[in-house]
Amino acid sequence: MPLLDIQDLHVAFGGLPAIEGLSFALEAGETLALVGESGSGKSVASLAMLGLLPASARVTGAVRLDGIDLLTLPPRERQLRRGRDIAMVFQEPMTSLNPVLSIGRQLIEGLPAADRETRQAARARATDLLAAVGITAPARRLDEYPHQLSGGMRQRVAIAMALAGRPRMIIADEPTTALDVTVQAQIVALLRDLQEATGVALLLISHDLALVRQMARRVVVLYAGRKLEEAPADRLFAHPRHPYSAGLIAAIPRFGAGRGARLAEIPGTAPGLNERGPGCVFAPRCPQAAAICASPPPATGVACHFAGGAA
Repeated sequence: MPLLDIQDLHVAFGGLPAIEGLSFALEAGETLALVGESGSGKSVASLAMLGLLPASARVTGAVRLDGIDLLTLPPRERQLRRGRDIAMVFQEPMTSLNPVLSIGRQLIEGLPAADRETRQAARARATDLLAAVGITAPARRLDEYPHQLSGGMRQRVAIAMALAGRPRMIIADEPTTALDVTVQAQIVALLRDLQEATGVALLLISHDLALVRQMARRVVVLYAGRKLEEAPADRLFAHPRHPYSAGLIAAIPRFGAGRGARLAEIPGTAPGLNERGPGCVFAPRCPQAAAICASPPPATGVACHFAGGAA
């Protein structure tokens, strides 16, 4: 049984579909990447898993963690599982961290009760967490505030907070956004080391395919709320089968392309929530589009009439 098993997940806002029939599984200790352009539904899917969408969102399907469907749990029980079983590193640590609370207080709030029996024990555990994510002088940092830390250090704090409850799975939503290249490499190395040390499963959400190529074992390609392709990372990058996947990979910047060389791009823009018909959602931008693309693509395998069957 996979650690996480998502089946036929649908999310709608005001009757308009944001996620349509998303299914995938994540094994214990595995890294799986959910990729696509901004607005493809990656973050919406992750927030739906955690029950963090507004009450106006309609969420159906199944999100099973260790065989238990999180969507059917009472709100209090689902809240208890957040942090303890499944945690999240949000996209921008400056907005996910509370600016008026010290780093130590925010870390301690996420600790299990057994780690908070005394103030001394709580601070010791919080110090250990900061040290584990490579923050220097961790005991002193507990009394500092987010604005006193660099972007890379704030991201390390966010990762430490995700680890506080000793979860079996972490969702990392664009964990290297707005960081310079050197710090990005440090965060990638940190996540790898932590995964090796703790065995935690990682769902990586990103539009940075260079990062995905470094970290993920499998990749799910999402576009306009629909899964278009799922494949092992090495096979996807070598032989993408959906035209959208091929377009994303072709757009990766490459060293040695020559001065003045233009980056490849996918023309057009993704459709809005009210612009998605029953046919292939990528057809208006697809260089291979034909009349058949107005009908629904295959429900299994690669979601393309020209992909040649199941993956």
